[in-house]
Amino acid sequence: MPRHARRLAETGVYHVMLRGVNRDAIFLDHNDREVFLAILGRVKVMSSCVVLAYCLMSNHVHLVLRTDGEAIGPTMKRLGVRYAGWFNRKYQRVGHLFQDRFLSNPVEDDAYFIGLIRYVWNNPVQANLVDEPCHYRWNSCAPGQPVGLVDESSLDDLLPSLARADL
Repeated sequence: MPRHARRLAETGVYHVMLRGVNRDAIFLDHNDREVFLAILGRVKVMSSCVVLAYCLMSNHVHLVLRTDGEAIGPTMKRLGVRYAGWFNRKYQRVGHLFQDRFLSNPVEDDAYFIGLIRYVWNNPVQANLVDEPCHYRWNSCAPGQPVGLVDESSLDDLLPSLARADL
């Protein structure tokens, strides 16, 4: 059965999800998450994309990205191939790390965007890992995130100030 063409966002903003094959963990320790974020930072520069939000769970990742320079496909391929290669070398494993191809949903309106940011940030709360999203270390709304990874000014431009206060 042929794959369906990926829906493209007129805004360039996407909710992207990567899940471990068989729902297996893609992060086994803190260093794995730090490496993923470092690779995301390099891919951001190479692809001229903007990182608006992220949440790294043990077996999946949520990203909110805006693509400016290239399509979402090549950007995510860069990220997935680099991280999977590093992970496979570290743990002396072979084969696929991620289940299927990445999922992406175009974000075309403000209401969906606001709900999406809330959803991504609250993922660890829904999983009963923390009581507040900002208490989850691997969430872009938590303090102490890598400097310059999330483009706060772009996020502020896209989120009305009242909506940001409610998140």
